[in-house]
Amino acid sequence: MATVGLKGIWGLEQLDKTGIATWKLGLILMGAAAVISYVLTKLLIGMEPNPIIGPLPPQFITAMTFGIVFFAAGGSAILLALARAVEIGLKALALVDDVIDASIERLRPKRALRFTCIALGLLYGSLQIPILISLDPQASSVIEFFTKIATGGPERILCFILLPINGLITGMLWAVGISQIRSLMPLMMVYV
Repeated sequence: MATVGLKGIWGLEQLDKTGIATWKLGLILMGAAAVISYVLTKLLIGMEPNPIIGPLPPQFITAMTFGIVFFAAGGSAILLALARAVEIGLKALALVDDVIDASIERLRPKRALRFTCIALGLLYGSLQIPILISLDPQASSVIEFFTKIATGGPERILCFILLPINGLITGMLWAVGISQIRSLMPLMMVYV
């Protein structure tokens, strides 16, 4: 398949090119997420606690790891389903209305939109936990919190690897969603 709404977004474009049905791809991604989450949880629970922040409870590490990895897998499946469904709907509508072809081409997110959304998503993913914890009266700044995390412990993997990946997928979701809305706005004006 070559879904127009996913062109230019490398990871999703590669998943789309497999041609596997969306629901099957979703099951595969969720199965992979379960295995990855389990392995990561076992690795993170076995790590030494951060000497400054202290130990995290195993339940917190398990919940956070599973939540982050499953959000990434679920977000990818939702993006594939959304992009494919909108394009199929527009192609069906194009059979009866010649104006629709321009909307199908607008589904492809522009380079500036992709870059902006993915950069903002990475920033969001990288800074969400440090900013929330820096609001605690005991922490004085976001930079101090980053320094504490960098000294070691499972927090390093959670905050420097998993959350930025989650932010990247969030940025992709924004880019695809905005391009879908941008493509459908003229149609809403015509048919309403």
